[in-house]
Amino acid sequence: MSMQEKFKAILASSAFDQLEPFVEPASWDTMSHNDRELLGILFVKQGEHQLKNGDSKVVESFELAAKVAPSSPHVFFRQAMIYADQGQNIRCLIAASKALEKATHLDPSFMSAWHSWGNILVRMALFYDDVSYFYQADVKFHEAEHLAQQSGGRHTDSLWWHWGVCWYHIGKHSGEAVDFFRALEKFRMAEKVGCESGEFHNDLGNVLTDLACLVSGRKDLFLEAVEHYKVFIDQAPDHYEGWYNLARTYQRLYDQTYSFDHFREANEGFARAAAINGDEASVWLFWAELLMHSGKTSRDVERLQASFGKFERAYHLEPDNPRLLLRWGEAQMLMGSATEHLEMLYEAKKKICLALEVMPDDPDAWYVYGVCLGEFGHYFNAQEYFHQAIEKFQYGLSLKGPHALLLHGLGLAHFAIGDLTGDVQAIEKSVDYCSQVAETGATLFPQFLNDWGVALMKLGELTNEQSHIEAAAEKFELAISKRLEVPGEEVDVEWLYNYGCAMDFLGDFHEEPIYYEKAVQVLSHILQIDPDYHHARYNLALAYFHLGELNSDVESFHRAIDLFHELVQQDAEDEMAWNDYGLTLLNLAVLTNDPAHTLQSHQLFEQAESKLQQAVALGNVNAFYNLACLYALTNNLPAAIHYLERAEQCAALPSADDVMHDEWLESLRHQPAYRMLVSRLLANDIESDSDDS
Repeated sequence: MSMQEKFKAILASSAFDQLEPFVEPASWDTMSHNDRELLGILFVKQGEHQLKNGDSKVVESFELAAKVAPSSPHVFFRQAMIYADQGQNIRCLIAASKALEKATHLDPSFMSAWHSWGNILVRMALFYDDVSYFYQADVKFHEAEHLAQQSGGRHTDSLWWHWGVCWYHIGKHSGEAVDFFRALEKFRMAEKVGCESGEFHNDLGNVLTDLACLVSGRKDLFLEAVEHYKVFIDQAPDHYEGWYNLARTYQRLYDQTYSFDHFREANEGFARAAAINGDEASVWLFWAELLMHSGKTSRDVERLQASFGKFERAYHLEPDNPRLLLRWGEAQMLMGSATEHLEMLYEAKKKICLALEVMPDDPDAWYVYGVCLGEFGHYFNAQEYFHQAIEKFQYGLSLKGPHALLLHGLGLAHFAIGDLTGDVQAIEKSVDYCSQVAETGATLFPQFLNDWGVALMKLGELTNEQSHIEAAAEKFELAISKRLEVPGEEVDVEWLYNYGCAMDFLGDFHEEPIYYEKAVQVLSHILQIDPDYHHARYNLALAYFHLGELNSDVESFHRAIDLFHELVQQDAEDEMAWNDYGLTLLNLAVLTNDPAHTLQSHQLFEQAESKLQQAVALGNVNAFYNLACLYALTNNLPAAIHYLERAEQCAALPSADDVMHDEWLESLRHQPAYRMLVSRLLANDIESDSDDS
């Protein structure tokens, strides 16, 4: 039997005890180069066997292999692969790197050795968290690719894949999109040459999702990632990572689009991942965040409640996770706000503060804390909480500069103060902070656009500036159109309501029926969706009233009257509805007043009087002036003067100019009491102008 045949028999049977006669170097002298290489490979295999069995003689076997075949790159390559199979043992990785350095030195054209060396360096980079190893790996992959092209480009699918993984980690380290694009370029090449491994598709999905997050949530990249994760799942349906990654990507898509389909897919993905491996805290945490976010955007208390169970599972597995405490606290804050549950708000605040103790430099945590304080402000109707919230938002900004959420929070807090106090400057600050959000380049979500529009509309209401109302309408239109872009999603009725109110406001400024007609259309649609929406019914009545007033249209007045009647039937204590009900009847009485047929107008005047008196009884001071006008029109001059003076005492009169030129007060022009009242109003206006100066 020849030496080759003997060595092959030992290799086939793993009878390494038969290598004992060949340990001494003297026995190698008569061997051919091929014999010595095969013997070296046998010593390597013996070392592999010893390594698996914990035998410390492994180093001795590898040294023998290197001595018997010092010029064989394959011996060193096999040593490296055995070391590489030992997991993330850094000593083995270093030994593998040295063996591959020797192999490539002996054979610079050894493509597989260059490729494997790159993989080893990537693993070393991850172990040490040292980016320099990634760049060394890039050099090795580049050399392997060069050699592969020289040999006809064979076996390059995994090379491009692994090279892409290297650049993916470089991108994660640098945070630069250009590095992720380089990684993507390598993965595209691997796809082109036919790489179909499920793990490859999973890695490509990871590159796409991380790149999408870095470049402002590119939806197309997320959707492509979904397809690659699905390929991975098709090949390995019981693999936790595939379902987890798919769920996270759908979650990010939902955060962008608010699409229920994306929510459903994410929810199912998390359920599948948790069923495969329920001991990972992250799957429960992100699942809880999905439910919390969906509950918040859709105002679904049941989804908020469902998130609590997921947070509890995550807490059981990882109780010291500050992000978990922060998000759980946020969910409790939202639930406490939705249900007006004060104890839950306090529990939310406690968790948020605990999270801040661990991560005091996290701007997002300060944002959530500020929002929580704002919820206390809404609960107690107390502006000091909003001032505290502003302090938290501003501190968060000091940590990170322009931050869309913190700026939005500042806008909401200042709006709340302005809404409580009627402070124009606070509302102006709110609008300014919303403008700053847009300047950050952040995605302008529909809810933010609605909030911005509400602040602008309030500013227009306080300043009587048409431009603010027009800007508000533009924001509401954009919010609605963005939501309509998502198939199957319904527009929030609150946004529609705000848009309808803005159209009614613009009708007052432009005195054009088209705006009131648009308001009527939008507000009527809301009542079809939600017949119990009280404010929509009230403002629809106002829109019909304004349309009737502008067009002298009896039918519009009657529609307004019917709606006001429904409103006071539903809430007999609604003083504003009683006042506007009476004012509508009064306008219709004036419009239909015919000296030849006085009965109808007389009945309308009586009905208007009764509604306005009811408003007065409920404490509505604006009804005083309306009653004064009614009595002036019906020639009850003492009563008209009486209610004018009562309006004056309550500071419920319009300007002196409006009182002087109100046609409904024509019968009072020569009354001494009326003249004295006008004189007092003019004097007050002069004094006010002097104080302003």
